[in-house]
Amino acid sequence: MTASTGIDRGTWGVITGWDHVIQSIELLLTTRYFERVAREHVGSPVPALLGELANAGTVIRFQWAVAVVILLFEPRFTPTRISPLTLDRSGASGWVIEGIYRPRGHLGDMTPAATVRLRLGQTGGQLVLAG
Repeated sequence: MTASTGIDRGTWGVITGWDHVIQSIELLLTTRYFERVAREHVGSPVPALLGELANAGTVIRFQWAVAVVILLFEPRFTPTRISPLTLDRSGASGWVIEGIYRPRGHLGDMTPAATVRLRLGQTGGQLVLAG
């Protein structure tokens, strides 16, 4: 077994490898704490930060929240840089998350496979993650 396997939230088909990691990170970043009944500890402060003033303090807290949530709950990806692409006064923003993909990290094998980039943005008030 080289990669994890799961169910695609949109199509209900099988999803594996890097696509499964993207889906998992997106789920983590869009879930508030105590929102999941069986896993109340899973979630992030990111949804609470959306809608706050776009100032330096919020940007730093956002970067911290994204990094901590990924490091805590997603062993297959280690973020190395989280940078804003766009940030305007209305609060709309785009981000790049760079990091190391470890396909067998969930099994304890931390061998890196590739350095990857994710794009994090907003569409209709919702966070969207793309690989």
